[in-house]
Amino acid sequence: MNKSKIKTKLLELEHGDIESAVKSYESYFGEATMERDRTVDFEHSSTVIRDRPVLESLEGLIHEHENHLEIINSISFDEKETVEPGAVVELNKNRFFVIAVLTDEFECEGNNLMGISTQSPLYDAIKGLSAGDDFEIHDKTFEISAIY
Repeated sequence: MNKSKIKTKLLELEHGDIESAVKSYESYFGEATMERDRTVDFEHSSTVIRDRPVLESLEGLIHEHENHLEIINSISFDEKETVEPGAVVELNKNRFFVIAVLTDEFECEGNNLMGISTQSPLYDAIKGLSAGDDFEIHDKTFEISAIY
């Protein structure tokens, strides 16, 4: 499994999420800014104030994904023997998880993977385990088939 390509894919996903959040933010924010030669529309200004939580939420998303970029870039994606940041963990010979940041499922080199963070309950259950180890989460037992 080419973990360099997985890291690249994670970075691409985060850049895409940032781009999407920035576009949404600019769409809202663009309407909120006043140009010097523009007449003040007080009805529009109250709409902008009402939409402030939306703007703050979008800004939070941008910062969250920027933080994800820093995390991904700080992790070593070398081969791993145990579950730790930078590992790709195969469960039950059919599910792949990248220990880095939370992502939706994505495809890389024919494998479907999902990113999980070190704050996730799944990571708590598998941290430090090795290939062949079993663990239980939500009353179900899983096997770590492989670690890359």
